[in-house]
Amino acid sequence: MNLYFELGLVCLMMTGKAGQLDAEKNPVMVELLRSMGLDYVVDHDSNEEGSVKERLFSIVAALEDRLAYYDGSELEVNWPVNQYLNALLDDAHNGNFTQERIVAMQVCALGNKSSEDMSGSSVTNWIEFAHKKLRYFIEVYEGHEEPNLVGTQVHIRAIEYAEKVLNIIDVFVTSRLGMFMGVEEFSPAQLEDLPEAVAVDFDEPEECRKGPDCDCGCVADHTLQLIQGMEDYLGGVNSFEANYLIGVANARNVRMSAVEGTEGAILDGIKDMAMKAWSMITESFGAIKEWFNSNDSEADGKAVKESAEANKKDLASSKEGSGDQINPAAKAGLVKLAAEADPSGAFSTIVGSLNSKSDASSCLDKLLGLLQKQQGPAAGLDELMKLTQEKLAALKTAAGAVSGKDEKNKEVVGTAKKSTQDSITAAKEAVKQVKEKVAAHKKLVSGIRKAVSGINTKIFPAVEPKEDKTAKKE
Repeated sequence: MNLYFELGLVCLMMTGKAGQLDAEKNPVMVELLRSMGLDYVVDHDSNEEGSVKERLFSIVAALEDRLAYYDGSELEVNWPVNQYLNALLDDAHNGNFTQERIVAMQVCALGNKSSEDMSGSSVTNWIEFAHKKLRYFIEVYEGHEEPNLVGTQVHIRAIEYAEKVLNIIDVFVTSRLGMFMGVEEFSPAQLEDLPEAVAVDFDEPEECRKGPDCDCGCVADHTLQLIQGMEDYLGGVNSFEANYLIGVANARNVRMSAVEGTEGAILDGIKDMAMKAWSMITESFGAIKEWFNSNDSEADGKAVKESAEANKKDLASSKEGSGDQINPAAKAGLVKLAAEADPSGAFSTIVGSLNSKSDASSCLDKLLGLLQKQQGPAAGLDELMKLTQEKLAALKTAAGAVSGKDEKNKEVVGTAKKSTQDSITAAKEAVKQVKEKVAAHKKLVSGIRKAVSGINTKIFPAVEPKEDKTAKKE
């Protein structure tokens, strides 16, 4: 229950303008008030003010306790914040209240500046301001002040605003003290019984695994070979790709139709062969789309975050055997990995700033942020996939349009063949772009994940103590 809401309700009742609620006439309102613990409002008799005044006294006492908390907390701020709070208080006296978010932002901005002139005078002034406004309700309770709706609203708003400002200062000072005390990201209990960190060779090249779980883009080779085979087969070229197309078709008990021979069979052969090839091509393109989405799943993203969290804990635990400066070989491997994975340089900038153990946590957070930008549509790949699907659809249309032509006319046959070949070329180029773009995307994502998994105490070797030459001489 909001005390300020109830305070306004109590004062409204004391003015005698609230009237008597009737359970029959106002069933919803009565039920709502009872559910909020405000039975005295419903059961209130306009001739008996005792229960209402008792509630007013309880609310005032509760608000005084809140102000006492701030008064006893000894909230001290630096000189710039002190001046800002006094300026805010001057505005509040004139009925001008600044938005709490703006107050918080300004306090944080000014509070980050060092100052030896720490003072709690402005906080004391705000507490006194709230007490003066609260005095109005004490006067009402004691019968020295007649409650009115305008005065009630003005004083309630002022006290509530003062409490919000004081709460902002309380949170800021507490957080600031925590910062000066060097509070760590993890509690000591979270740094116990941690598994040993994994050592990662950043310089080790990724090998092609020849499958849907490979990040190099080879999954698109099957589709490209089928398209090239279709182009060569239609052009009468005896190539590896054409034989590959025939082999895949035979493995599926599909017989490719001839595209040469009697004039009456040429167009039918083109259409039949093209449609069968198109069916296999689109099926293989489905594997590309699945591959495109497989490593960007929510589960994989969660695994990377967990890896970063585990490495942060490993670094925070300061296990024996690790030093402060990064291993030069590990740094070189990270820089090389970043340069090869991300031509834009964003990856390189992040790992380039990693020199000491104190840089590691921030570096991991930045890498997770960079990885987040690569997910889904943000990577700029969806439109390219859609374009490729459109090119494949155009190939199907071109192949299906060859029927109904004058098959005895060699010029018509040649035109139909060229139209299909042009569509094949366009589809092939689109798939090539997909392979290049998605392979580059996968390489970047894979590189970031590799970096995240390896930034731990393993790359901060212990520094061997220097030999005491003086002691040895003695």
